[in-house]
Amino acid sequence: MVVRTAILLSGTMVATIAILCACGSGGRVSGTADRGGSSGSGGSPESGSPDGPQGSGSPVVLASGQMSAFGIAVDGTGVYWTVSPHGAVMKVPIGGGSATTLASGAAPMAIALGSTSVYWTDVSAFTVNAVPTRGGTPTTLSTFVDGGGGSYVTDITVDSTAAYWSQSTNGGYGVLASVALGGGSVTTLAQGSTVYPGGIAVDSMSVYYTNSVSPGGAVMKVPLGGGTPTKLASTAREPRAIAVAAANIYWTESGGLSGAPGTPTPRP
Repeated sequence: MVVRTAILLSGTMVATIAILCACGSGGRVSGTADRGGSSGSGGSPESGSPDGPQGSGSPVVLASGQMSAFGIAVDGTGVYWTVSPHGAVMKVPIGGGSATTLASGAAPMAIALGSTSVYWTDVSAFTVNAVPTRGGTPTTLSTFVDGGGGSYVTDITVDSTAAYWSQSTNGGYGVLASVALGGGSVTTLAQGSTVYPGGIAVDSMSVYYTNSVSPGGAVMKVPLGGGTPTKLASTAREPRAIAVAAANIYWTESGGLSGAPGTPTPRP
């Protein structure tokens, strides 16, 4: 069994907010029953409150039988995840209950939450998609930049106006792209033979991404509307997931976590 822990980085504290347990058959989606402790981010201290203090506790299975559960996201009412390659975007109440299928698809993978919708990528249909968190009719916002084929999307994130994703392409290069939340024309933020974006994060001015270029890699940023990418840090190992919080950037590398409290990388 592989256990992946989703973390919230706030100030100088690292807080566990959810756990995804995935295995070859019969994967589970779990949460923590006891969230005592201090997250340093305020919020309600009630047990089970997603914005309250977080801490150690006994895992509670929220959904089972989720073969090949992949991406996971959480808000104040539910836990959302993708099941791939069996093709579903799922939701379960944050306190447990019956799991609901929000959308079916060929191979949903990366997932992100907006204020009223769930967004995900489908690496078999080569699409970026959305569905209301309350359920409803799914919509396709965009196809991948080169239409599919050898494309593979690594990550997706959203802000109040657009969805952003990182992908490889048929031509063997990488792309960082965006599309309005209502769909429309795709904006290519960065692409080329030296662009291999992995994890992505966004703030009010920039998109931040990890870039895997042998040897090692880099942490990069590019304006929301596109432009010249800027290198913020070089890495000796392959960088993967990334997050922005307060004034700093945090990312994981093969074998460790960087930008951790005590050695932060400031956001310019």
